[in-house]
Amino acid sequence: MADWLGLLQGIEEKKRPGMLATIVAVEGSAYRKAGAAMAFWNDGSSLGVLSAGCLEQDLAERVHAVWEHGTAQTAVFDLRAEDDLSWGQGPGCNGKVTVLMEPLDESRRRELANVRMRLEQGVAVTLCKEYDGGQHVQVYEPRPRLLLFGAAPDARPLAIAAAQVHFSVTVADWREGFCKKEHFPQAERLIVGRAEELVGRADVKSQDYAVLMTHHFQQDRLLLRELLRQEVRYLGVLGPRARTSRLLEGEDVPEHLHNPVGLAIGAQGPEEIAASIVAELIKVRRAGRGRGEA
Repeated sequence: MADWLGLLQGIEEKKRPGMLATIVAVEGSAYRKAGAAMAFWNDGSSLGVLSAGCLEQDLAERVHAVWEHGTAQTAVFDLRAEDDLSWGQGPGCNGKVTVLMEPLDESRRRELANVRMRLEQGVAVTLCKEYDGGQHVQVYEPRPRLLLFGAAPDARPLAIAAAQVHFSVTVADWREGFCKKEHFPQAERLIVGRAEELVGRADVKSQDYAVLMTHHFQQDRLLLRELLRQEVRYLGVLGPRARTSRLLEGEDVPEHLHNPVGLAIGAQGPEEIAASIVAELIKVRRAGRGRGEA
């Protein structure tokens, strides 16, 4: 899952010579796709992942030269095996990867700081970079927002798992005793109020992901009605289909409504159910994804 905001925050905080390495082309298979990026600094530190270890050491050794040169350069890594003599000891990526290496000078840092500011506002940014042999269009995407309506104990592992894959988590509930920072330290926002106010106060957007899990039938029915009017990107309802049918008072279940929520992996217990839900969130997100990874 991409986390441009985390990468850009790290670049802004580390004020020392460094380089931004971005995969701009892939032939064959590779660990990351075009658009994946990673930062390296001259003290040997780095942030991000580009491969399963095939590229990072070589790139780290190029930081000084790229910084001294002062302009962008490219490096091509051909990881395709010419024969099978390695008996499985090679990287196994079987791809050719082109990496654009840019010095993190003051100009580039200012540009990336502006991108970070836009991402924090929830706005995607597209930049075009020219390099020897081509052009790369980089799409910087803000963290997707997951709205959890319901703050019972089983929502906690879902908030943790979603935050780990770079969702911005908002938790909303009318029960102040449940909806506390100590219970949801990963949440960027907590909303406590009457059930009929929660959807409006969450300022729901069409690109949001929402999961309904209050375990209270009447409140779930009220919230579900409100959420169905919003046409969010993902809407999941915890519980069996029969319960959701009752929530809808006999109306047909909309095709975009995920119920039971999560992938059908036979999950049991809060942690496994959280894993199945996050897996489904990732699946939906990837299905509509453009170019550009962090």
